[in-house]
Amino acid sequence: MKKEKLYPPYLWRYLVQQAFQKRHPEAPVMVANAVLTLNAWLRPGDRGLEWGSGRSSAWIAERVAHLVTVEHDAAWHAKVQADLEARGLGGKVDYRLIPAEGGQLNEPRDHPYARVADEFADASLDFAVVDGQMRLRCIERAIDKIKPGGLLVLDGANRYLANDFEGSHSTIMINRSRPLNDEWAEVARRLAGWRAMHTSDGLWDTRLWVRPQPER
Repeated sequence: MKKEKLYPPYLWRYLVQQAFQKRHPEAPVMVANAVLTLNAWLRPGDRGLEWGSGRSSAWIAERVAHLVTVEHDAAWHAKVQADLEARGLGGKVDYRLIPAEGGQLNEPRDHPYARVADEFADASLDFAVVDGQMRLRCIERAIDKIKPGGLLVLDGANRYLANDFEGSHSTIMINRSRPLNDEWAEVARRLAGWRAMHTSDGLWDTRLWVRPQPER
């Protein structure tokens, strides 16, 4: 066990997080309030895009008309693919395996992993979930693809965006008072006019944004 799990502020947040996941074993592994928000938000006719697969893939697919999901790890892709087929969801999920080397903060430009978004027309997606590799490149491409009134989700947002709140931060670790770098600052600028929901379990943040309706 890592040392940070031994001190009380971390431990009780971790236990609350794990309790939610244990009570809801098929729900996405993200902030509980973000899961509840998605459950209320998604509609049967929705079509969306997800980077980073797992429990979320089947859970989302059960609630929408069609989902394109992008995964970088071949072994994990095979496991999730088998689960989707077993649940009868293979026809609803266009599940892509696109290898992507390096960690989540490795952000090569113009990589096929992020370029999946380019297949969609601007303002055509009801939602996009950014929760995998190269999150900067994915969210950069996803922003214009969300339709007015549509939802954009970034999991682990405290790694990248400021999370100041009432003189402190929304998490006890990996918190920021400014974006990670200039490129993330530009993402924040592009999303500044969108309505936003900032959910947190004290360990991780999940941000959700709603694209504004066009002005009349």
